[in-house]
Amino acid sequence: MWLLLTRLSRARNLSSNILRPSRRYHTTKPSSPIAPTVSRTLGSRLVAPLSAYRRAAQTRPYIVQFSTSLLVWFTGDVLAQSIEQSSQPSSSWDVPRTLRALAIGAGAAIPLYHWHMFLGNLFTTLPRWTGIAARVATQQAIFPPVFNTYFFFTQGVLNGATPAEGVARVRAALITSWVNSMRIWPAVTAVNFAFVPPELRSLVPGLVAVGWQCYLSILNQRTARLLVNQGHEAQVA
Repeated sequence: MWLLLTRLSRARNLSSNILRPSRRYHTTKPSSPIAPTVSRTLGSRLVAPLSAYRRAAQTRPYIVQFSTSLLVWFTGDVLAQSIEQSSQPSSSWDVPRTLRALAIGAGAAIPLYHWHMFLGNLFTTLPRWTGIAARVATQQAIFPPVFNTYFFFTQGVLNGATPAEGVARVRAALITSWVNSMRIWPAVTAVNFAFVPPELRSLVPGLVAVGWQCYLSILNQRTARLLVNQGHEAQVA
C-alpha cells in the first residue's frame, strides 16, 4: 500500500511539471526601444534647424535678420504674383517688381530688428501681461503707419513715380492697410512677446509676414492702377 501511494504521488508531480508553462518561453520581454528612438530622432531633426537659427541669431544678428528679411519679401512677392497670374493667365512675371520688393525688404531689415529689441525693453516694470498689452498697443500705434508709408512711397519712387505721386499712393493705401493690420498683428505681437525668446522675435513675425507682404504687394498694385485711372500717377508699379 505504501509503495502504491508513493508511485501515485510521483505520477501527480510529473503531470503537474509537464502542464506547468516553462518560464524560459513565457517571460515578459522588455518593450522594443525602436519607437522611442525613432521619436527622439524625428524630434531632434525638427529642433536642430531651429536651434541652429537661434545660435546664429545670437552670434550674427544682423546677418540673420537681413537674410530672413530678404527671404520673407521674396516669398511674399512670389506668392502675390502667383495669385495675380492665376486670375490673369496672360500676365508675365514682373522681375523688376520682385527686385523692388527685395530692395524694400533689405532697407527695412536692420531697423526692424532694432525696433523689436527696443519694444522688448519697454514696460519691463509692469506686470507681465500688462507690459505685453502695452507693447502691443505701442506696436500697433506706431509701426504699421510708419512702415506702410515707407513701403508704398518707396514702391512708387523705385518704379519712377515722382515724390508727389508717391505721397498720393500713401494717402490712397495707408488707412486700408493700417485697419487690416489690426486683424492680424496685435495677436502675433502678443504671442511673440509672451512666448518667444528675444533672438527669435524676428522669426515668428517673419513667418506671418510672408502672407502680409503678399497682401501689401497686391494692395500696392491695385492702388497704383487706381491712381493711374484717376490721372494721379503716370505709371503702374
